[in-house]
Amino acid sequence: MKLPGHKTKIVCTIGPASATQEVMEKMLLAGMNVARLNFSHGALDNHRKVNSNLRAAARATGKRLAIMADLSGPKMRIGQLKGEPVELKQGDVLVLTADDIAGDLGVEVPVERIALIQKELIRQVNRRAKPD
Repeated sequence: MKLPGHKTKIVCTIGPASATQEVMEKMLLAGMNVARLNFSHGALDNHRKVNSNLRAAARATGKRLAIMADLSGPKMRIGQLKGEPVELKQGDVLVLTADDIAGDLGVEVPVERIALIQKELIRQVNRRAKPD
């Protein structure tokens, strides 16, 4: 098997400033091999248009182009807190809960508790933690 002369790829994130076919053609001619689409931002119709522009730019320049869809994973978010800022020290116990509470941070109970917005995550962790 013969390998290409270079293995390095230039990955470019496509954003508002680079979303036109004209700019994409310049990027391809400058060496872009992979176009990265950040699916954490933008609407589906916008991503369709960008994809169409990328394919048209590749055809117009005769360059090969890979398109990488960057999908964000789940983001853990906490609920409301009764007081801020929160400072945890080594050895502190923090309970993440699915209960609809304002984080009490040890004021009303000896253990600090903070609500997680992703309640299903807590249910999944609890289910897996139980012995069979």
